Amino acid sequence: REYAMALDRISMTAFENFAIERIVIIQGDNGFEMSTAFLTIELCEGISNGLMTGTISFNDDVNIFDTQLNMRGDEMIELSFYSKRPDLTKAARFAKKFRINSYDDVAHSSTMAKRIVTMKIESIGSINNEFMTISKSFSNTGAHAIVAEMLEAIGYPTDVQNIEPTLYNRDIVIPNITPLEVIGHLSALVQSGDSNSKGDSNFYFFENRDKVNFVSGTTLLKSDPIASLVYDHENDSVMYNRVLKYHRVRGMNIRQQIRDGGLGCSIHSHSLVDKRMKVTPVAASGVKKIYKPMNSDSWYGGSITDNVTVVNIQSSEDQMYKFINMGSNGNSVGIRRVNRSSLLAKRALASVAGNTDITSGSVIELKTPDLNGGTNTRDSGRWLVNRIVHKITRESYTMDLELISDSDLRRY
Repeated sequence: REYAMALDRISMTAFENFAIERIVIIQGDNGFEMSTAFLTIELCEGISNGLMTGTISFNDDVNIFDTQLNMRGDEMIELSFYSKRPDLTKAARFAKKFRINSYDDVAHSSTMAKRIVTMKIESIGSINNEFMTISKSFSNTGAHAIVAEMLEAIGYPTDVQNIEPTLYNRDIVIPNITPLEVIGHLSALVQSGDSNSKGDSNFYFFENRDKVNFVSGTTLLKSDPIASLVYDHENDSVMYNRVLKYHRVRGMNIRQQIRDGGLGCSIHSHSLVDKRMKVTPVAASGVKKIYKPMNSDSWYGGSITDNVTVVNIQSSEDQMYKFINMGSNGNSVGIRRVNRSSLLAKRALASVAGNTDITSGSVIELKTPDLNGGTNTRDSGRWLVNRIVHKITRESYTMDLELISDSDLRRY
């Protein structure tokens, strides 16, 4: 859908080259166009964040919020914006409705006119989830079908769902818990049914620019890079696909990887049916032969071995859990722990000009030079966008990216 443009900026500088199509507060059947009054927008999306949150602030000199809106608690806000490429073509549109969870305002002490009103906004499903619980039994049903039903219950139709098929059908009873609690529970118990994901059991539930996603880490990592970013000292006034600021937060932390299970773990599984207990060691080297790291070039010269004894995980083989330990590529509980932990092996923060082609769950290619004009191999390569904070004012649009990679130790 095309909108009448609310704010359209054209600039040679990337972070000043964007358009806001629509900022509308919806109250019942009425819509209030607020584009001319907005001051700042901040939106957070991430594969570890679940559903989206944010804040938006307005200049309200004439007390619109008290006189015309008279906020009552069921309002929504619709946002639509996009960045522009250097040739002025539109990048992907970011268009969503949010629920207004709460707001605060600052009034002038003399006139009582408000100067700044700041709204805290959340994904529609996040609010709807608070008003319902599910009590239902499923027989011989795939986890992906249950996730789809839970999302529909909190307001996400199938056209905004991106759900990866899962292996095995289950008999499961949902005991009066919220839909998001159901999804969170299932995300730790499933294996991918996508042949390209090799039964990966490391699943993520999150909302990004386009969809509400329930997908495996392998599916995210095998996607092609959406953008190539460069971080160097050269002066570039355009700044498109240039990293404005860069901070390698974690370049190596072997001890933390051992504690988290990134170097291996042992699964202690029990069965109430035949009263048995077994221990299954899961070596990280074996897992990574199947689920390849994002970057394969090796720069680490030391000797790091598997450590399967430090992290011990209790698991069950009964009822709805019975399939989680079965997989053609090994113990799925251990695979999930190794893959999830290793994705946090390397972490960086980058600030870039707003680019709505990039969303959480995207893969990007990063290039950073060394002092000799070559390539810094520790930072350069493929990264997964774990989290994005969109920051928009009337003059600029930037994004703070949190980047993660499982290629820190490069030992395989």
